[in-house]
Amino acid sequence: MSEYLLGIDNGNTISKAAIFDLEGREIQVCSRQVKSDFPHKGWTERSMDELWQSTAAAVKETLDNSGIKPEQIIGVGTTGHGNGIYLIDKEGKPARAGIQSLDSRAADIVDGWNRNSLHDKVFPFTTQAMWPAQPNALLAWIKQNEPEVYQRIGAVLMVKDYIKYCLTGEVTSDYTDMSGTSLMDVRNKCYSDELLSIYDLADIRPTLPKVINSFEIAGKVTPEAARATGLAEGTPVVGGLFD
Repeated sequence: MSEYLLGIDNGNTISKAAIFDLEGREIQVCSRQVKSDFPHKGWTERSMDELWQSTAAAVKETLDNSGIKPEQIIGVGTTGHGNGIYLIDKEGKPARAGIQSLDSRAADIVDGWNRNSLHDKVFPFTTQAMWPAQPNALLAWIKQNEPEVYQRIGAVLMVKDYIKYCLTGEVTSDYTDMSGTSLMDVRNKCYSDELLSIYDLADIRPTLPKVINSFEIAGKVTPEAARATGLAEGTPVVGGLFD
């Protein structure tokens, strides 16, 4: 039998699934729109359950329309919009709605950090400017405004990592995505307790995901995910990357 790869892309508006042959030719692609909510000025968020359901539906439709057998898919890769934040709680369920990269609720926090010269302190670690939809600012906002959610955080994920978690049950991220979050010492490719303390987020350290390379296997499709997507149980899923 011929072998194929499946790619999943979760942007701010749609969830897309595409099948490619091993030469990189697109065989089939399908997508589902994912509704965004705007509960307050500057907020842009979405239901994490609906995000997974839409993604699973796109994968299933792509497989069904292609005529390719699930066993012919030899690997799955994920990508998605960078930044924003998708939190799961200590029970492995969504802790709140996912926050997208268009969100600006933490603008005042970033302004305060800049007034207090935090940029100069964190730049040697992050090598980037801070902005409101980065996880560092959003975590600080949640700590201040939703302390009950903050206390229940089990894992801090990016959008592609949440979908990867739904597929495999494993909590991981990759270096490309985490390097853009201002939560990592990018020069040393690791998390830094000193950096997190500057943000007053030292207590979030245990919830930050294991970081792997984009091409490394993060886990395998679970029986539950196989039923939802039509993929074969045990199909490898790799670390993925920032879009």
